[in-house]
Amino acid sequence: MIRTVFLLPWAVPAFITIMFFSIMTSPNGQITKLLEGIFGGNFAIKSSANLTRIALILLQTWLGSSYIFLLSTGVLQGIPQDLYEAAEIDGATGWQKLSKITLPLVLFQTAPLLIGQYTFNFNNFSIIYLFNGGGPFDPSNYGNIAGSTDLLISYIYKLTIEKQYQSIGAAITIFISLGLMVFAYIGFKNSKAFKEEK
Repeated sequence: MIRTVFLLPWAVPAFITIMFFSIMTSPNGQITKLLEGIFGGNFAIKSSANLTRIALILLQTWLGSSYIFLLSTGVLQGIPQDLYEAAEIDGATGWQKLSKITLPLVLFQTAPLLIGQYTFNFNNFSIIYLFNGGGPFDPSNYGNIAGSTDLLISYIYKLTIEKQYQSIGAAITIFISLGLMVFAYIGFKNSKAFKEEK
């Protein structure tokens, strides 16, 4: 049952899931009604910047969980049992086996992919645009183009496609790319992913 729940995001296309949750968090949506029934009050999720951000983070976490779940379970199954048996003979506790064997081996294998997932979310246009169009909009804080939940990629889309500011969009894209390259380089270097295993 747990594996099925974790694999559901891969069974359904992401844009359908995003639009489905967008409908369910609308003022008359089922999630909104459920929250209002449990906590009382008015839950205008898509009208509140903070509630929309929380909903987007939870939705993206669920959408990305399938990949991380399969990756982690595959790595965990690949850890040799001999290491745990040797640790038990040496008198290691469960915590010591976790911190000295399991976590280092899992992070060694998954760190490059986790860095890739993190940098991918800078370009995760579909969840922002399909869920609420980058809204709610607050021109006093974010100007006339950006919404409260816009990422840089959705902001660039609005600049270049909707407002025809291609030069500004291109300049921002170059700076984002440079920043992500530096971040990815530092992450890969510190993760020791490309060093030989000893």
